[in-house]
Amino acid sequence: MKPKPDPSSLGAQAKLFEDSGPALVDFIDMKNSLVRLADSIQWEIFEDHWRGLFSTAGGPMANSGRRVASLLMLKHMEALSDERLKQVWVTNPYFQYFCGETHFQHRPPADPTSLIRWRKRLGEEGMEWFLTTGVVFKKGNILYVKRELPPN
Repeated sequence: MKPKPDPSSLGAQAKLFEDSGPALVDFIDMKNSLVRLADSIQWEIFEDHWRGLFSTAGGPMANSGRRVASLLMLKHMEALSDERLKQVWVTNPYFQYFCGETHFQHRPPADPTSLIRWRKRLGEEGMEWFLTTGVVFKKGNILYVKRELPPN
């Protein structure tokens, strides 16, 4: 007679194939620098500031302010093109968590052209506000928010 399968392993295996994907917090390191940074940023600042750029008349919904801000930050931190950002995002659960996802996604969060449209909508002044408000940069393997100064 075959041994019974371990019920705990069945649950974990089943979660991998759910439509929503596995929960990111179940398998990422919550002490990772991107996770800690994502949890420390006040994402509503971007939502509130950019809300006025959109009509309430209807039409397709734009990506959330958090998603756009986080994608622009990742693009800036990692020096990625829009297309490369999309490719890396699909394979990197830390990028996905940083962008506010709760479950692992197998498809990109947005078409690369949506970042172009966002940058155009924000304009030069909006991008300058974004860069001075939410600049994140990397020195070695350490991430810094603008208000933190890296050691020399």
